[in-house]
Amino acid sequence: MSCHHCNSGVDSLKNSLAESASDQKLFSQIWIWLRQDKRLIYLLVGVMLLNVMFAIFGPILLQRSVETIIEEDDDTGRYTLYLGLGYSASLFVIFLIQMIQAIIVAKVNSRFIHRIRTNSFQKIIENKVSFFDNSEVGRLVSRITNDTTELADSGNRFAEAFSQIIIFVGVLAVMLYFNFWLTVAATFVIPFLFIGVFSLRKMQRGIALRWRKNLATVNTRFSEVMSSIAISKTFGREQENKNLFQIINEETYQSAKRRGQIIFANGPISDFLRTFGLVSLLYVASIQVTRGESIAIIYLFILLQAFLYNPVTNIARNYSQFQSSFAALERLIQIMADKNTSEYRGQGLSADNIKGEIEFSNVDFSYGNDPILKNISFKIRAGSRVALVGHSGAGKTTIASILMRFYEIERGEILIDGERIQNYDLFEWRKNIGYVSQDVRLLGNTIRENFMFAKPTATEEEIYEALNRVQALEFLENLKEGLDTKIHDGGSNLSQGQKQMLSLARALLVDPKILILDEFSSSLDLYTESKIQNALEEIMKDRTSIVIAHRLTTILKSDKIMVLENGELKEEGTHSELIQSNGKYAEIYAKYFSFQLAGLKPLIKT
Repeated sequence: MSCHHCNSGVDSLKNSLAESASDQKLFSQIWIWLRQDKRLIYLLVGVMLLNVMFAIFGPILLQRSVETIIEEDDDTGRYTLYLGLGYSASLFVIFLIQMIQAIIVAKVNSRFIHRIRTNSFQKIIENKVSFFDNSEVGRLVSRITNDTTELADSGNRFAEAFSQIIIFVGVLAVMLYFNFWLTVAATFVIPFLFIGVFSLRKMQRGIALRWRKNLATVNTRFSEVMSSIAISKTFGREQENKNLFQIINEETYQSAKRRGQIIFANGPISDFLRTFGLVSLLYVASIQVTRGESIAIIYLFILLQAFLYNPVTNIARNYSQFQSSFAALERLIQIMADKNTSEYRGQGLSADNIKGEIEFSNVDFSYGNDPILKNISFKIRAGSRVALVGHSGAGKTTIASILMRFYEIERGEILIDGERIQNYDLFEWRKNIGYVSQDVRLLGNTIRENFMFAKPTATEEEIYEALNRVQALEFLENLKEGLDTKIHDGGSNLSQGQKQMLSLARALLVDPKILILDEFSSSLDLYTESKIQNALEEIMKDRTSIVIAHRLTTILKSDKIMVLENGELKEEGTHSELIQSNGKYAEIYAKYFSFQLAGLKPLIKT
């Protein structure tokens, strides 16, 4: 189901959404999501109107029964029986109408929540990587789950409130038709009721927002502890984690308690004013009777007052719940309304036929206020192999990240085959880059599903071919389930080397034009690394390859070595050229690489 209208509605709120959005704007946003089911909404309104008609029809029949009894006609018994049967029939019809209404509300509500949850998820995953750098996973999970659940609960309340408003208007019209002064008496306290409820509005919204934020903090803390449980146990931090969680949970409890108190306060206030309203009605009724008003009309007003006050008290009681729902809606809108967090998708230029020539021209890049790359310029020929060398923090991984367009550069240009990288369609561009990081991420599914995630159309033969190219078939044959082996959370049932081989094979499955290996062999044992090194010659053939490496074996086989320091390109050339120049690379080589020299002398040409 398309969410074009949803997105356009969210975007329209971007400039108008303040710290606390007005109820009118939030209701407008709700309607944007609901209007895709206009036919169901109109049907629901029609059913609600029928419900109001029969709800009012019943008390009028009872009023006519009282009049019939008072008149003491010969046919009083028969008329009273007919009127009673009519009243019973109206109750049965109301029961059927309310069943139909509940079914429609459930359908509209479920589709509404499905739409908003899908829309929220789509917006989140379309955000830039920098958005996730500054966001806690637990808070995002809370918004997609807890906040949408809160809205799901509010959907039923909203439908009920709308129905109650229709009943209120209908009953008020009938009361005005029969007696103006009795209507004034019956509605005398309603303004005071709404004044009391609305005066608590800001407090209710603020407390609800605080409770939601505290709840998200609990989720975040729990997620952090669970994801680092081994480290926690290693350093004996269980008690400290318990204490910290207790503090956070106590704050959540206190905000939840205050939220409950505000919600509860509306009930007694409503009940008191409702009782006062009944006393007011009875007082005016006693005066009206002395002036000739029928007792049957007084009885009708007492019956109708319940129908009049029930909508008011229900709306008043649900209003605090609406504040909690509006707080949840505000949080969802805030995460969806900021277009600055969305990735730029490019100008649609196809990347399918690129050769892989890469050129950086005066590129600057910063994380926040911290400059990472400074006036970087270089050119990589298509099909060549380049090694990036430098200390941690020199900017090597950043070059890989901006090539993947995880981040956008601030100044300069990146050209691919002579075209600006931003001109290529973002998704097509990424499909043509194979990126293997030292921080391996495998899905918690089977090995087969991890490969299908990269290429949904992959055949089993293609998967085995990719595994064979990285020398991974040997360990796969030792797995009882083979490709259908379930990968535990975080890949805990696989060694680091096995995860690295799967990650490399998964990247090769899509046959990328450009291959980026970000210290992929740093966690491998010597046996596994030697197996992969033997395969790299074939893997990198006719493919532009950028290797961020700490291993001399990879560096020596590169066509060019680029040396980075503090975000600047200091040197570039072959191993022999850089050694002979006795510059930064020679210094790094002497400190870190020379000990790896054993057995590699035949590869070095001086």
